[in-house]
Amino acid sequence: MTKEEFLIQLREYLEGQVSNEELADSLAFYRSYFMDEENNGKTEEEILKSLGNPRLIAHSIIDAQEEGEKGQPTGYYDVEDDTYQDENDVPMNQKVGYLMNRIGGILFMVIALLVGIFALRLLLPIIVVIIIFIFLSNLFRGQ
Repeated sequence: MTKEEFLIQLREYLEGQVSNEELADSLAFYRSYFMDEENNGKTEEEILKSLGNPRLIAHSIIDAQEEGEKGQPTGYYDVEDDTYQDENDVPMNQKVGYLMNRIGGILFMVIALLVGIFALRLLLPIIVVIIIFIFLSNLFRGQ
């Protein structure tokens, strides 16, 4: 495939699916991308390989426009994986890790609070301040 064939296929996939403005912007973007990469010493073949399938790119552009019109978060096209990614897709292990971190922090604070109340009554005000600080730092650390 050549650069022109890529752009023609991209146009064919987008025509009738996105607004004329989005079509023109997308084609202009990829023409500019080709020029920038060629100026950086890459061959047309290398650029085409890094971009992947124009159908997948068109799909991501169409979805982004549809989701953008609904006011929802948009996705993106992952050039390295040659796939379309939804920004809301977070791997389960990251979700579980986040949850375990929060549970661990809360458990630590409860234990520290109980120890402070029952064992160290004189230091209770200091411990409460420390616990509140730890709680707030754990709460806002992941955001």
